[in-house]
Formats: sequence, structure tokens, C-alpha cells
Amino acid sequence: MKRWRVLLVDADPVERERALDAAVEFAPDLDMHTVDSVAGSLLLLGAGRVPDLALIDRGFGRDACQELIEALRLLPGRPVPSVVVSADDDDDAHEDSLVSGADDFWVKPLEYDDFPRLFTLVRFHLGRLAGGL
Repeated sequence: MKRWRVLLVDADPVERERALDAAVEFAPDLDMHTVDSVAGSLLLLGAGRVPDLALIDRGFGRDACQELIEALRLLPGRPVPSVVVSADDDDDAHEDSLVSGADDFWVKPLEYDDFPRLFTLVRFHLGRLAGGL
């Protein structure tokens, strides 16, 4: 069985640790990696460490998020779907993220009890990628 690679790009170490812990408990089929910056994620991509899905904190700013989303879309082989995660739950944040090319938008904080549902959504996006939907 394929282990899907999920990249979480978030500056908050608590958010990264919570996601890693939740992945171990709720999603052992996912290989969760975290980085603390857009620059760090671009370095991973440049080194050939390509995820199957990226979760990107909108707190890095619109331009940085868009740069990463575009880099994920331009990878050879296939585009990598992206989900923007933000503490801003307003129409502008949603629209801005989707216009930047994100496939989905989730609202923070991501509570530990939310992760089973969120990992179901991750699998949904990965199923689309694999042609399962």
C-alpha cells in the first residue's frame, strides 16, 4: 500500500507537533513531514522531496503562499494539490487562497479532535490525485 506524503508548512512549532502526533494516531497510512517556512519547503522541493499534498499556513502571507502553490503546480509529472490553513475565517481569506491556486481552505486552530475529519479530507484530495474520484 502506498504511503502518501503530506507536507505541513507552518511556522508554529506547536501546530507542527500536534499534526505529527495526530498523524501517528489517526492516519498511520500518511507520511507527515513538517517545515517551518515557505523557503524550507521550496528547498525540499528542489532536493526532490515532493509531497503528494501540501498543507500551507496562510500566515506566511499571500505572496509566499502563492509562490509555493505555483511551485507545487509546476513540478514535473503532476501538480501537487494544496490546502491553505488560516486563522482568518472570512470571505476574503477564503477567496484569496482559492484565487492563489489552493484546492481547499481550512480554518485554524486545528484542534486534536478535528484531525480524524481532516485526515478524511486529506485522503479525499489524495484519492482525486490517484484518479479514485
